[in-house]
Amino acid sequence: MPSRSLSVFLGGALLASCFSIASVHAAELAADSMASKVVTIAAGEPGAATSLSGAQLAELQYHAGMLFNNGIAGAKKDPAQALFWFQKSAAAGHPLGAYKLGCYYAGQFPGVIATDDAQALHFKGIAAEAGYSLAQHDVALLYQKQGDWQRALSWYKKAADQGLFPAVIRMAWLAYSQPEADKQLAYQYFLIAQSLQSDQTKAKPELMQALDDLQARLSDSQKAAAQQAARQWRAAPAALSVEAAQGVQRLSALMRSAGQS
Repeated sequence: MPSRSLSVFLGGALLASCFSIASVHAAELAADSMASKVVTIAAGEPGAATSLSGAQLAELQYHAGMLFNNGIAGAKKDPAQALFWFQKSAAAGHPLGAYKLGCYYAGQFPGVIATDDAQALHFKGIAAEAGYSLAQHDVALLYQKQGDWQRALSWYKKAADQGLFPAVIRMAWLAYSQPEADKQLAYQYFLIAQSLQSDQTKAKPELMQALDDLQARLSDSQKAAAQQAARQWRAAPAALSVEAAQGVQRLSALMRSAGQS
């Protein structure tokens, strides 16, 4: 089955209770670490006067969550604390905080919060609507899981057009394997996948077989149009995707805005 082959191909390609703020103690963080400073400001503790706007504070809370999520910058890895910060960030309206909250509802750290696909879709959907490519990809996966291939295809395309390779492949494969989907579009995005990661794509026989099949099924005019569209295609990352990719650099800039070195 095409879907089984694709899951094997993408298996390694991609890459949860609410705690009181009082549970975050300085003793749990390395002294004078980035994490200690971030938590102090993000929590709005006395003596943590800051010039950050509400939107900036919500973003800082997202970064606080990421420090505990990954166990970096002086914070111990602690999914429960990470969840607390993602909840605060999402409640304050930051889409990346909402995305990570959706990841926890999707089961990123089993046992920290009950898995809930509806909540995962809701919170990831907030980030997807805001333009985050990983969220768009994940929302597509959730819709595909529900059997809604048309919505899945639409969200895969949004993520693919930002240059997210797994979304390019999944979109092309879904359009190829779904009988009612546009086969010219499938061919176009298989060609785009080749242009992004030629060696990886050519190393997978199932993908090359799909290309051969499409070349045999499409008319010369359809193939020519798809080839031209693929040549003209350029990745266009959304601002939120760029922001997310900046990671610690973005956090450092926020801390400077808050008057921290």
